[in-house]
Amino acid sequence: MKKLWLLPLLTAALIGCRPSQEKQSVRCWPKLPSAGEMTVLAWYGIPSDCTSVERFEELKAAGFTHQFTEYPDAEAMARALDTAERVGIRLIVSCPELKAEPEATVRRFMNHPATAGYFLRDEPWADDFAELGAWAARIRATDDTHYCYLNLFPNYAPCETLKTDSYREYVNRFDREVPLQLLSFDHYPVVGDTCRPEWYENLEIFSDEARKAGKPFWAFALATAHEPYPIPDLAQLRLQVYSDLAYGAQGIQYFTYWTPEKNPTWDFHHAPVERSSGRRTDVYDKIKQMNAEIRALSGVFLGCAGALLLILVSRHGTGHTSSVKGDVLCLVSAVSYATYLTAFRNVIVKYSPVTTMKWMFLFAAVVAAAVYYRPLAAVDYAALAPRTWAGIGYVVVCSTFLSYFMVPIGQRYLRPTVVSMYNYVQPVVAVLFSVAIGLDSFGFTKAAAALCVFAGVWLVTKSKSRAQVEAEAGMKKG
Repeated sequence: MKKLWLLPLLTAALIGCRPSQEKQSVRCWPKLPSAGEMTVLAWYGIPSDCTSVERFEELKAAGFTHQFTEYPDAEAMARALDTAERVGIRLIVSCPELKAEPEATVRRFMNHPATAGYFLRDEPWADDFAELGAWAARIRATDDTHYCYLNLFPNYAPCETLKTDSYREYVNRFDREVPLQLLSFDHYPVVGDTCRPEWYENLEIFSDEARKAGKPFWAFALATAHEPYPIPDLAQLRLQVYSDLAYGAQGIQYFTYWTPEKNPTWDFHHAPVERSSGRRTDVYDKIKQMNAEIRALSGVFLGCAGALLLILVSRHGTGHTSSVKGDVLCLVSAVSYATYLTAFRNVIVKYSPVTTMKWMFLFAAVVAAAVYYRPLAAVDYAALAPRTWAGIGYVVVCSTFLSYFMVPIGQRYLRPTVVSMYNYVQPVVAVLFSVAIGLDSFGFTKAAAALCVFAGVWLVTKSKSRAQVEAEAGMKKG
């Protein structure tokens, strides 16, 4: 289990950004998280009787952006919203009045800055879809700016609960009968020391149905132990979270944040925060580290998504066809360059840029000459036009020498992640230049992709290195 999280991490950008072959409906859902903003939701967050600024600051320090808690009445809900607003946490409204008097309750909370959406139900049976659809319609008739939230069963739920022949039909039927702005499901894959084999099938089905519906989806990670689910370690959290992200989840939900009340069915224990004492457990620290990793990687994922989108929607090659061989070679090049920026940073910093480039280009020239000797020897250099020589000169001097000469200089002042992120600007420049000379077209999709690239670069640039974080922590302790 220790290294299983690496695979989703490596494939996240590719799977999460792949386009659906189905025709997507064009919808615009206001108040949903914007591009580059990752929702991190605490399920069963701070209880009503523990509502305070200090507790919400503790929640935010762990990396949470949203909270869901069932409040006993609208007054308690209002107090929690006011408190959360002071800290910058948003809440999903949940109180008995939302069911009894939906229109009046929605009007009361719809303009509150801390309101994120409205909670309907957890894990509904298919028989309840008609009722839930009518309830959601009443809420959206009053406020269609904020989303309605409902969480669906996993695929290991019994057929008599799903009331359908397949899990895919359960999700599809829900989307038809309960038209919400986003989709959510739970699946807790780690059982004992094993992983449920049907988990990735669940992710695949849900991700596919969300793409067909043109809606974002949120997924879960288990943070609270209860039989047969163990106390999660960091590797198990990474496995769940990175797999969710790999399949395109735009929100991560932790079940739970606060230890739920005891019930005859589940023996909940060892949540991030204990119910009786309010004390933080070691799971709190694991969740905090996990969320810090998500924030650190958000810029990378966003920039990669923008770059991939530019590649996918642009014309390919001279014949406007895609080449698998070319894609593989580009991928190998990207991995090799990333390894060079990271693994050899100490060498780059130790020696001068001239020395580094001298040896790098020497060995590169030897390898290139060995591989491309025959094509190079077959060229009639005397017949080359002056414009061709000018192009070769530009590639050698500007695109190669100057570009690679500047990299080690920049890396003396920047982290490898920041340096590598600027490579995502290359597709943007390439598209703009192609448009300028008439080889490509520019539209809304490419503009959105370029925005993702620049936003990703900005996020990574603003992020902190491990050394900076450790230094700040040391200053606080001192």
